[in-house]
Amino acid sequence: MSSITFLIHSYAVFFAGFSWFRDELYYMASTDHLAFGYVDHPPLSIWLLWLVKTVFGESLVVVRLVPAIVSSVVVFLASKTAQRLGGGTISVVLTALSVTFMPVFMGMNSVYSMNTFEYFFWTLSIYMAISLQDDPSPRKFIWLGVVMGIALLNKISAGWLIAGFFVSLILSHNRTWFTTRWPWLTGGITLIIFSPFVIWNIANDLPHLEFM
Repeated sequence: MSSITFLIHSYAVFFAGFSWFRDELYYMASTDHLAFGYVDHPPLSIWLLWLVKTVFGESLVVVRLVPAIVSSVVVFLASKTAQRLGGGTISVVLTALSVTFMPVFMGMNSVYSMNTFEYFFWTLSIYMAISLQDDPSPRKFIWLGVVMGIALLNKISAGWLIAGFFVSLILSHNRTWFTTRWPWLTGGITLIIFSPFVIWNIANDLPHLEFM
């Protein structure tokens, strides 16, 4: 199903696509002004686009292939999550189909934006959080903190996901994890990775709060 997702988005790029979307032009312009933050969003998606532009060029096809590839990985991760939860072949296939053909998913991933990476980081974080149920090893707590920190550097709405993790942990039998250092280390790593955007906002009179 991941390959089907990629083919669908590739078809949109090569045969059924439209020209540059206005947000993509804004993102491209932002790559000429790299910073630790921007008025309306954190910096990760701009940094990644700068890397793509530097290595592969700035053609529309190259830029649009990024969401095509990332959305394919999201479908794969969603399928693995269903499998991790005990789903059989039918459950895995239905999950992949549901994600692939979800209208908002197809629409959001038809252009380059931070929303493409938001799907990726949320899905990866959920998969990692579920895997902690079977193996709450320190290494997994550390990597979850890294992923959630990067997710916040992409879009601050990842904070809602983190809040959901916190509440669900309190309400579950795994609340005993709070007696160990590892959940707190996860939170600390997340904040450290996100801190450049916070510092940038403080240094520039909190423009993101004004935008919100």
